Amino acid sequence: MFSSEALAKVQRKFEPKAAVVEKKTKVSFGDAEEKTASASRKRKHEDDEDSHDSQQGEGSVEGEDLEGEAADKQIRNEEADRTVFVGNLPISMQTRDVSLLFRPFGYVESVRLRSVPVAGTKVPEDEAGNQNLVRKLCVNKGKLGDQKGSLNAYVVFREASSVPTAVTAMNNTVHGDRHIRVDASTPTLFEPSRSLFIGNLPFLCDEEELRQFFVGLLKRGDEVVEGVRIVRDQETLFGKGIAYVLLKDRDAVMSALSLPKTSLKYQKKFQLRVSQCTKPKTQRKRQRTDATNPRNVERRKVQDAVSRRIKLKKVETKKKFLENRKKKTQVNKKKAQKK
Repeated sequence: MFSSEALAKVQRKFEPKAAVVEKKTKVSFGDAEEKTASASRKRKHEDDEDSHDSQQGEGSVEGEDLEGEAADKQIRNEEADRTVFVGNLPISMQTRDVSLLFRPFGYVESVRLRSVPVAGTKVPEDEAGNQNLVRKLCVNKGKLGDQKGSLNAYVVFREASSVPTAVTAMNNTVHGDRHIRVDASTPTLFEPSRSLFIGNLPFLCDEEELRQFFVGLLKRGDEVVEGVRIVRDQETLFGKGIAYVLLKDRDAVMSALSLPKTSLKYQKKFQLRVSQCTKPKTQRKRQRTDATNPRNVERRKVQDAVSRRIKLKKVETKKKFLENRKKKTQVNKKKAQKK
């Protein structure tokens, strides 16, 4: 067996090495923990940067979309200011003819033909029901229908200053055998006070034919009749049986309303219904609520008087009801006392 002195020597010999190993182990574990913590911090920082970049990317995409929509809208509005609507053009006119017609008022950028009546044609089976394709093929082949004898067009000028001169110079002028209607890009409605509502029209009806009908009925018809608009179905372009005729003034409207019914036989078999146009509901409502209108002041006075009478009647009936109920309660009390 070893003596105590030998054991002490051995212990002193190996003690420094154990301390060094323990110290190294502690240092290595500390370095590992620090490295792990730094790595996790680095990953977190990278994730935050990625999320920030993705948010910035989404925001930039949305911003680009909004900017694109605003730019497109601005372009459309700017083009609308340079565009005129041309209605009741002869059906034989092409884009080149319309461009030459409006060239004296400024450089014409483009012409679009619309509301061309077509007869119909065959299309591939996979394109069945594609009305746009049918119209294009019919126009290219020259297969025009008899729904109407005119077409519409949109003329785009290079300068917006060309629009008012073209409208004033070309509106209600004769081209071919038709009176064309020239207006801003979005056609305005006829003025109700100078317009006639025409009902019971045939579905196959033409603007120029209806115009000539009223020109023959009214005195100075060529000067009095300013425009005709037949309401049509957007798909088939057949008439819906109603139309609007714009006259020069209210006197012409009154003379048209005083025409005998026997003279309103259209195509010898359609008895037309003629009446004066009324203002739109929104406009009538606006006039009723206008405080400066003297008619509205009188109307309010009458309404206030009526409402006061109604309130007085309600108060009187309530008083009578309470009095009757009080009397009944007194009678019931007396009966109960007697018993």
